Order: sequence, then structure tokens, then C-alpha cells
Amino acid sequence: MLDYDLTHPLVLGVFTAAVSTAAIMGWLTISNVLTWRAMKARELAVYASFTGGGAALAAAVAATFVPMGDSARILVFRLVWAFSCGALGAWMRAIPRFVGVRSVAADRVGVALYGAVAIPLLDIVAGALGQPFFLLPGPRESSSILVAAAGNTYHHSALADAVGGVLAITTIIGAGLLLKAISDSGRSERVLTIGIVLTVVAGIAETGMAVTDARFMAPLIFAAYLVEAMRITFSSNRSVAESLAESRQAQASQRALIAEQLDRLAAAQRLAEVGSETARLSHDIRNPLAAADVTLELVQELADDISQDRKDEIVELVGLTRDALGTGLALVNRITERARLPE
Repeated sequence: MLDYDLTHPLVLGVFTAAVSTAAIMGWLTISNVLTWRAMKARELAVYASFTGGGAALAAAVAATFVPMGDSARILVFRLVWAFSCGALGAWMRAIPRFVGVRSVAADRVGVALYGAVAIPLLDIVAGALGQPFFLLPGPRESSSILVAAAGNTYHHSALADAVGGVLAITTIIGAGLLLKAISDSGRSERVLTIGIVLTVVAGIAETGMAVTDARFMAPLIFAAYLVEAMRITFSSNRSVAESLAESRQAQASQRALIAEQLDRLAAAQRLAEVGSETARLSHDIRNPLAAADVTLELVQELADDISQDRKDEIVELVGLTRDALGTGLALVNRITERARLPE
């Protein structure tokens, strides 16, 4: 059995690419999750599952080169299979949603790939019970540098080989469906198209290298995901930024309208207060003016009979009348001041 460590250029290159891809895809996943929480859009959750699956797959590939026990290493490889199926399923569902086209066929293929995740997961349980059926313990004859670097601790069952072939075929079919979805959308998605083609080429190359047990085989498909994941994430984030800008502008307009309505309401409230005060003051005005009117009538009656005593009485009544009229005038001035609204 060959024994290579991380100092070998191929192994180091694959390990570095896997770690870098996991980090970038993890960052894209966080971005998509935050955008999803901000916008509450269902398609953003699909984007997050797509980038999250890619991050998990790349991290699992990187973990296969980390020193660990044989049983733990087999567990990691089972997770690689599970994450591969999950990432492919999310890939099939994310792109049609991104280009705004409903593809029932792509959705069904994506759901089927989600279901395929159960096979390696069940093998984890079966392996724990000592009855593995997917990845079987024990090294196999291999000239692959990466297989040696990963410990060469297992070999495929016939079911695993069959699933690998189905995944390769599914990737080709899925790519055709995705390219059709882009074509149907009428959008110019060159970067996304290149990413899909790269994913197909990488998937076929990996399957071919695995079947022929190539010495320099390398997992490339998770790196090809980067092109599509970055295009989708950056575009969706730009769309969110534009939506938030429009939302802020609309909120500013609403705030200005609300401020104007509040000013009008305050003016109406001041008018209502003036009206109420006017009614009260008008009632108060009637009393002194009525008294003045009665007094003037008495003065008119007394005008025919003017004796000295009556003159004194007239003077007193006139004084009272003037006082009453003065009170009325003061009330009128108050009404005038209250009615003058501030500008």
C-alpha cells in the first residue's frame, strides 16, 4: 500500500483546495442565510442549502486526509457520499429558482437525490451494528495517491459502485435540465452556464478516474460548485441590496407623509381647541352685554325725569354699563388672540 502524506504536491493541492472551498462555501452559506432571514424568501433557503451542501462536502473531503482511526475515516467517507447527494440535490433545485423558471423535472431529480442521502446514512448505522453494506472495511489494491493518502481503509460494495454510476448519469441529465432552464428563462447567464459545464466535466472525470483507479485522481466537483454558488449568492445579495434601498426610500417617503399628516392633525386640533374656547367665551360675553343692554334701557327711561337724585343714579348706571362693556371687549380680545394660529 502506498503511503503519502500532505507533503505530496497532489495531496497538498487537493487538501488546500478542499479547505479553501469549504471556507468560501461556508461564507456564502452564511451570506445566504442572513439574506434569507432579511427577505423571508423561500428560494434563498434553497440557495443556502446548495452552498451549505457544497461546504459540507468540501470539508468532508479535507477531513479524509486528517489522521484518525480507520472506523472514523470510513465514517467520514460515508459522509462524503451523503453530502455529495445532498449538494447535487440542492444544485438541481437552486438554479431553476435563480433564473426564475419552474422546472418540475429538475425539482423531482433534486428530491430523488435528497432521498439518496439515506443510503450512506443507513450504512453508518449498519456499520455501527457490524453489518455495513455500502462502504466495506478493509483496504483495496489501488495505485491512487489520494486513496493512499486518505488511508486506503475501505473498499466499495457493488451497491456503492452502482450508486456512483447513477450519480454520474444524474449529474449529466441534471446539467441538461439546468441548461434548458437557463435557456427558457431568456437570461444571459454565461458564468452560471460555465459552472454547470464544469460540474459535469468534473463529475465525469472523477467517475472515470475512480473506475480506472487512476494514480492522479482528484475530487474536482466541489470546486466546480464554486462558480455557480458565487454567481447565485452575489446576484441574490445585489438584488436584496436593491430591494432594501427601495424599501428605505419608500419608508422615507412614508415618514415624510406621516409627518405632514401629523402637522395637519395638530393644526386641526388647535382649530378644535379654538372653536371650543370661542363657544365658551361667547357664552361669557352674552352675560355682560345683556346687562349693558338692560342698563341702557333703564337710562332711556330715566331720561324724561332728570332730578338731581336721578342724575346721580344715571351716572352710576352709566358707569356700570361701561364696566360691562369693558369686560365684553376684553373677552373679544381674548377670542381674537386664541384664533390667531401659529405659522
